Amino acid sequence: IIAALFTPLALVSALISVVPFGSLILFLLFVTLAQNKELPRLLRFNLEQAVLLDVALVVPNLLVVGATEAGAPDVGIVV
Repeated sequence: IIAALFTPLALVSALISVVPFGSLILFLLFVTLAQNKELPRLLRFNLEQAVLLDVALVVPNLLVVGATEAGAPDVGIVV
């Protein structure tokens, strides 16, 4: 039963993974839609929250990868 509920989400995730730069395209779509004044305010707010959450999760990951590639000692963070 639970698998049937998550099947549409798995299909969307697979589609994003197959399309080159799919996650970047989705990110830019969210940013663009969050600026659209014709959409309901709550939807725009949630889109903006998704963008901010994505940035908040990507930036620390990039910093860790950059420090690791620069030869910093391993601090035990799994990327």
